[in-house]
Amino acid sequence: MKAVATDGRGGLRLVEVPHPVAPEAGALVRVVACGFCGSDLTKVDDPGSSAGRILGHEVVGFLERPGEEAVRVALAHHVPCGRCERCRAGHSSLCDQFVRYDLDPGGFVETLAVNSLHLADSVFALSPQVSDLDGTLLEPLSCVLRALDVAAGLWPAYPLPHVGGASGRRNSFRPRVLVAGCGSVGLLFLSVLRLLREGIEAPGLEGLLGRLRPRELLFLERDEHRASLAAGLGAVHAATTPAPSSADLCFLTAPGALPAALELVAPGGIVVVFAAPSEPVQMELDLVYRREITMAGVRSGSPGHLRRALALLEGGRLPIEWLRPEVVGLDGLSDAVERYRRGEVLKVVVRP
Repeated sequence: MKAVATDGRGGLRLVEVPHPVAPEAGALVRVVACGFCGSDLTKVDDPGSSAGRILGHEVVGFLERPGEEAVRVALAHHVPCGRCERCRAGHSSLCDQFVRYDLDPGGFVETLAVNSLHLADSVFALSPQVSDLDGTLLEPLSCVLRALDVAAGLWPAYPLPHVGGASGRRNSFRPRVLVAGCGSVGLLFLSVLRLLREGIEAPGLEGLLGRLRPRELLFLERDEHRASLAAGLGAVHAATTPAPSSADLCFLTAPGALPAALELVAPGGIVVVFAAPSEPVQMELDLVYRREITMAGVRSGSPGHLRRALALLEGGRLPIEWLRPEVVGLDGLSDAVERYRRGEVLKVVVRP
């Protein structure tokens, strides 16, 4: 069957690979759509990446089992155990099982195999209300929800006596929230944050609204088109706000925006790092120290966040009209990725 694999030189190429065999108690998924993620680009660009690696983890397809009717599903690529110390501490993406099990192969293929662990926790039937293209947002949206949960847990990081008196009640101050980088993930953040700011109790947001309700949304983005999409979601470009412009929470989705974002974070603020570059990024550590800024990394969602993301997509309240991906076949992915790399397209989705 056809697939797209890394060429070991920073690019992709169309290849022929054996048709996968369903593992014991597992199944096959006939892929109908797979989104290309910024983390995929990082892996393509990694000088240590070997040739022949098949990427793709934002997958929608038909789950096929012998003797059963095919079911349209969306799926994630890793499965945590849910029982180890790291899972119980809220770091499921650091679980040994999460790291060990992946899709076979990745989603840029005609058909892939999923094992019993995936079927139990990371494969979800899609209702007719969710299109194939919207379904590719399930995995990244689960990551966004987990990042918001982490931020809500840190806001504030400790009880504030001057707010709650002797009882030390949690701070009820509504934060100004900055999204630094407005690619598709940054726009996903703004889409969810818009619902939270407006107080909309959408399915999937249970528990977030009472802990994290922004009073204002800010963004950083150089690209004019992406900036206009962010503005359409009710956010204001941080560079146009009256000085001094500051944010209580920042979600960093573009690593190169870190220096500018740190300048905009208020004393005692929080930065959730959601994207990592392939090369080191310089930062002014003195700003973190003197302003007592809290920084936290969030890598992936959990099965629970996948279920919440599905509920949010099916509820139809999430404003994702901005999602207009470039849709290509497997043979067009390599060229589309080059346009994505140059910032000419916001999102690429493959239809094998």
